[in-house]
Amino acid sequence: MVPHSTISSRIPLLFLEAVPQTVLAYAAGIIDGEGCIRIACGRIKPGRTNVNTPYRLTVFVTNTNPAMIQYLHQHFGGFVGKGNKARGNFRSTVRWTIADRGAEQFLRLIEPYIVCKKEEIQLAYVFRASFNRANWWCGNGLSVGVLELRDHCYQQMKALHHLIYE
Repeated sequence: MVPHSTISSRIPLLFLEAVPQTVLAYAAGIIDGEGCIRIACGRIKPGRTNVNTPYRLTVFVTNTNPAMIQYLHQHFGGFVGKGNKARGNFRSTVRWTIADRGAEQFLRLIEPYIVCKKEEIQLAYVFRASFNRANWWCGNGLSVGVLELRDHCYQQMKALHHLIYE
């Protein structure tokens, strides 16, 4: 079993650019086949005011093979944690997660090798661009336009995850 890790998902871009193409291609294959690119929407605690809905970009892989998870962690950082416990005929799983800026950097590196999830990656870039606009901040939080853009990206990503391929 891979131990839980608290290594930061923020890896310097210079280090990531030095990752060999074969590693990037393998990681892209893992993400295309086993991974999930997700825009998560957090909850606001009851009674809180002037708080924006917390959205974040996450990329994760859950698998029964700890070696695959350790490979991603070794090359790209992020976090490793326990997935589901073994039940009946199902084995326990391990999860690798990278979030926010680290997830965006990771996706930019593997994008040339992605086959199936290009639309999700493009949507992730639009979403993450909303975090780079300091002038969109208003006195009590983000502007309505930014919040609407983030929610739109969130809804679009959910729709992409429910596509049926024939």
